[in-house]
Amino acid sequence: MRLKRLAFDSCRFQGALPRSIGNLSNQLQQLLFHNNQLHGNLPSSIRNLVGLNILTLGRNQFTGNIPSTIGNLQNLEGLYLNKNHFSGQIPDPWGTYHC
Repeated sequence: MRLKRLAFDSCRFQGALPRSIGNLSNQLQQLLFHNNQLHGNLPSSIRNLVGLNILTLGRNQFTGNIPSTIGNLQNLEGLYLNKNHFSGQIPDPWGTYHC
């Protein structure tokens, strides 16, 4: 059996999300770190988590650009990055879509 869900919502974690987050299993389906005190840039290694269908990083203190490599997550059905301090443009995989 492999890890499919990693949830640390509202745990008061502080610091940066490590680059090694991309070393988790490619079978991981849900990564949930909502409502913590994580800061810094999102590591581009997130692109390695190709099995993700939900990525929840809202209500943290992330800054910088949303990495374009997040577009590699082709199984992603839910992406929650609200209540952070991102800057720059939305990466091309989503920036070209119109509602």
